[in-house]
Amino acid sequence: MVTRLRYLVFAALLLSMGPAQAAWKQYKFPELGFAVDFPADTTTAKGQWKGGVARNVPTTVISAELDHVTYQAIVADFTNRVADTPSILGEAAYILALEGTLIADTMARTEPGPNAVYGRRITVTLKDGGKKTSEVYATRGKLYLFVTTISAAGDLGNPIAARFQDSILFDLGRDRPQ
Repeated sequence: MVTRLRYLVFAALLLSMGPAQAAWKQYKFPELGFAVDFPADTTTAKGQWKGGVARNVPTTVISAELDHVTYQAIVADFTNRVADTPSILGEAAYILALEGTLIADTMARTEPGPNAVYGRRITVTLKDGGKKTSEVYATRGKLYLFVTTISAAGDLGNPIAARFQDSILFDLGRDRPQ
């Protein structure tokens, strides 16, 4: 009887995980130069990126929310200042690290082989107890931020949330295996 109950609990757990994973799909934004997986339908808004080197630059913010997690892709256009983008990327990583208590600051990479784009991954614990992981890249004259924010009410160790950053793709001519 106990064994059967364990199997039923395990089966119920698996079934409850299914819909959240099944909802993930790749969204391509050719006009912005990237693709990424979101777990739910997206919304698009305008915003501002502010920095000493970057100055105030308009951004496009694409976001989705699911299970106390907010996923955002933020793009700022620096095509008129391409030579400044390495400094802008460094400044962005610094600004992101100041948003909470720094957990990790590591190199990030998308795509294998010669199409790889390198950037930084910053993870902080927020003042409200949440966790924020940001990957920042500067390529093709744009600053890209891919941000996953898990609220304090969410599962801070949620491994599924990492799928967002793991799915970043800049080479839109190539399909990523699903």
